Amino acid sequence: MIPVIRKWKALPFAPWQSPNWNGISYSYRFNYEQNSPAGRLSLGAYYSKDNRDRSYYASAGDEYPSHMDTEWWQEGGKIQDEITWSDNHITTIGFDLAQLYDDGVEDEKTKRIEKKGGFLQHKWGILPSLDARLGLRYEDVGITVTNFGVITGREDLIDRDWDEIIPKSFLTWKMDQMASWLQDTSLSLGVSKIWRAPDYHGDYNPQGRPAGAWLEPEHGIGYDLVLNRRIWRDIGLKVNYAFYQIKDYIASNSSYAKYSGANAGSLRYSDYKINLEEVYRHGVDLELGGHLTDKFSFYLTYAWQKFDNQGDEPAGETELDNRAEHRVTAGLAYQLFEKTSLMLDYYYQSDEITEISEEIEEDVWYFTEEENPAHHVFDFAVEQVLLQSDRQIRDVKLKLYVKNLFDEEYKNASGYPAADRTFGAALSMKF
Repeated sequence: MIPVIRKWKALPFAPWQSPNWNGISYSYRFNYEQNSPAGRLSLGAYYSKDNRDRSYYASAGDEYPSHMDTEWWQEGGKIQDEITWSDNHITTIGFDLAQLYDDGVEDEKTKRIEKKGGFLQHKWGILPSLDARLGLRYEDVGITVTNFGVITGREDLIDRDWDEIIPKSFLTWKMDQMASWLQDTSLSLGVSKIWRAPDYHGDYNPQGRPAGAWLEPEHGIGYDLVLNRRIWRDIGLKVNYAFYQIKDYIASNSSYAKYSGANAGSLRYSDYKINLEEVYRHGVDLELGGHLTDKFSFYLTYAWQKFDNQGDEPAGETELDNRAEHRVTAGLAYQLFEKTSLMLDYYYQSDEITEISEEIEEDVWYFTEEENPAHHVFDFAVEQVLLQSDRQIRDVKLKLYVKNLFDEEYKNASGYPAADRTFGAALSMKF
């Protein structure tokens, strides 16, 4: 069935329709570590399933709401071995696998994404003041794009596959011996290959469109310069400047697309998502945190990013300018009693524009762009340690929290109104 695309300026539901999107999720994880003659072996595996039930009244006066169920599954695993040859030579080798499924093809479980990878890293203590990490990763990514006659002449399910070898390097210079005021200070330089396949649903099947039939992976090179310094007590400062040169950057081109109509035939949606010729990304990340006293700790982070399109594609300006440029997080924690802590967290994000895309009926999609103004959000929590250790369990904690303490109005990452002030409780433990 060919998907129907509708674009509205208003939200897709009226209040009388009482829309709900309720879900049930569960996941299983397995982790195991063991020393062996061949090194430190670690294994990990996971499986999860999510179910979402969208319900709403299709017509005024309906006795029962309409329902649409969506299911998706994730599974994967990782095996890794860390071999210590000496204090100055440590080798890590491993393999990982991730598979993602949904019920998008005739309500049957359909594999959408499969990632397979192998990696090798060696840490070399060249000098007491100089460390090097050299790494190599091989990645194979396969996706399945739903078509069903939208692009004429192409199969109903379009399978695409890419693979790449991705090298990386990181050099760290410990500056303690240069001067007394440089104690606990280091400077690091990283150079890595950038590679990302279009394995995000919003890229390969955005709003039901088979745009992934045309996309190619992003690739390029990235440079990171990192300063680490202990300031006082355990208070540390980390500043990271990053410059990424990315070719074939994946961007939305819906406002300028010429091949979205049914008469586009074999070229349909070939320009709905495009690969920009070249994009520069500048970024700064700052982290500061630690204990001011034995009972009082804090953290502060700041992130800034700026994209510069080096080509002449109009989408390279509008798409990249829509991203939030500034983000700030901060937090305070105070140990009121031996087992009782108070926590206050803060989050800020500057203006951005997000695209809402949602299937409101089977093969009927709603989408529009929504402005998300700058916003400030505070959370508060009280955490009580109920049990620190036992034979079977440990670190049993009860947390009572208030999310969005001052009831700020803002939008979430999907462009929809975020939750109002929310009260809750969480119980955690380790086995």
